[in-house]
Amino acid sequence: MKSPARSLLVFSAPFFLIGILGFGWGAHELVQGWRCQGWPRTEGVVTSAEIITHSGSADSHDTQGAKVSYDYKVDGKAYSAARVAFGDYTSGNASHASEVLNRYPVGAKVAVYYSPGDPENAVLETGVHPGVWIGIGVGAIMFAVGIMIVAIYRAGSKTGGFPN
Repeated sequence: MKSPARSLLVFSAPFFLIGILGFGWGAHELVQGWRCQGWPRTEGVVTSAEIITHSGSADSHDTQGAKVSYDYKVDGKAYSAARVAFGDYTSGNASHASEVLNRYPVGAKVAVYYSPGDPENAVLETGVHPGVWIGIGVGAIMFAVGIMIVAIYRAGSKTGGFPN
């Protein structure tokens, strides 16, 4: 028979893991979004722009996102990238994907902002985008749920409501 403490660990671990990963991703994107505002810029060209459909599970719907690829040069060296912005939720709905594609048609000349220490790390739009807050928010909520599960179990254990 499993011990209650082990069951608690197994049940709460996914909440903590998803919380840490979501919050970590959001925090990383937030910091990069702030940093990229001071990055140097160069000219690039959009090489492909397409709608990507992400299949949902049997009980959920498909989502659509935009994938924009572009080429650029830094100090005479050629690079390719496909990130529009840090924290940009490029998958979700068709209208957002269409807006992105309308801003970046194939063949368009675009401003590319690149990391001075790593020119392969580039974006077309600087700043903090809404997806950052989604990652941080979902991560924080999931982590909080994990804490609540542990707290409820511990409170029940002290009052005799749960077996030790």
